[in-house]
Amino acid sequence: MPGRGPFARPELWRRASAPLVARLQTGDAHRPSLTPAQRERLLPAFADDIRLLAEITGEDFSDWTSTRDRGSFAQRTRSGTG
Repeated sequence: MPGRGPFARPELWRRASAPLVARLQTGDAHRPSLTPAQRERLLPAFADDIRLLAEITGEDFSDWTSTRDRGSFAQRTRSGTG
């Protein structure tokens, strides 16, 4: 069937996924902080993807390659550094 996903019609999926998306957008979802050492160990696994994302979008994602903890997205947004 053209225009349909493998499991549900788009309008049904949007209605079913709305509560999940709303919960993620409230900031209630817990995301643990990483230590600088943990970030340093993880960065090599994602470095190529971060470079590709920057190349495709033309955006600067150099802050993603830092080991410095900048806080959560909500914290950065509130402080104006997001």
